[in-house]
Amino acid sequence: MTSLKLSNRLINGKFENLCYVNSILNLLYSNKDFASYFKDKKYLELGQDPVNFLISSEISKLFNPHDRGVKSAAELRQLIALQSDQPQFASWDQQDVTEFLRTFLNVLAAEFTRNNCQSGLTLTEKFTGREQSNFQFEVECLTCHYKPVDKMEEFDILSIDLFSSESGSNISQIILQHYGKSDKREMKCLCPGTDNRPVNVHTS
Repeated sequence: MTSLKLSNRLINGKFENLCYVNSILNLLYSNKDFASYFKDKKYLELGQDPVNFLISSEISKLFNPHDRGVKSAAELRQLIALQSDQPQFASWDQQDVTEFLRTFLNVLAAEFTRNNCQSGLTLTEKFTGREQSNFQFEVECLTCHYKPVDKMEEFDILSIDLFSSESGSNISQIILQHYGKSDKREMKCLCPGTDNRPVNVHTS
């Protein structure tokens, strides 16, 4: 797999990189659909004006296969920080890699939305999914009739146990195994002095 040689500034004759930026860009560059979209500038296929695609144009510069030199992602970071109103990404401090990826994809999707670029929106939708956990509480207190309300929460990261899965399982099978289990938890009802009561938690 080819990788990007990225730099953000030069100190004492050596390139200093921000690892969280480099890792995200190399991750996306390793995806053929994502990389080819920006290498070929497919967001301009309908005669769009490049000036309206500042984020996309900067990605295309970084992903340009004809330029083998070390490239800087500093301008891309500045644009992401400005358009997301999150100035921390323009600094030289380390940031959370998951937050940067989410912000990066959000500003990219916003750019495609502003320019009515459906092909770009279709692309970003492949990378902006959220895990949803559906907690179903199956018990009710017979005294106070308290029953916890089902609630939906969203997560950016799906934590699955790869090592305890069956040998030869693919990623889809491992995810199905992960969701096939229910957790038994305890929840206290509204009656004073009552012990916690067991509930089954199902994740979907």
